[in-house]
Amino acid sequence: NFKASEHNYRVHFDGLFHPVPHGLLVSRRYKTTSLIEGETMHPDHKIDYWSEEVSPDGQEMTITGFKDKNRTKVNSIWVLDSVK
Repeated sequence: NFKASEHNYRVHFDGLFHPVPHGLLVSRRYKTTSLIEGETMHPDHKIDYWSEEVSPDGQEMTITGFKDKNRTKVNSIWVLDSVK
């Protein structure tokens, strides 16, 4: 069972860590116009590595979590459809 949640904050796409709610730090950067790579640092300094990619038709977003900094070991994949 999943609980709905919503998080709203703004972070620069400069590859530097910026504070967001819950004691987290987030770093984001554009790789292409449809691909963002980022990291989330937790208060214990554990880092989650992830990417967000929008499909060419703009109807789907894939969020991929990785176990490693090089993004070679996939931990999770979420595919989100656009709401019409």
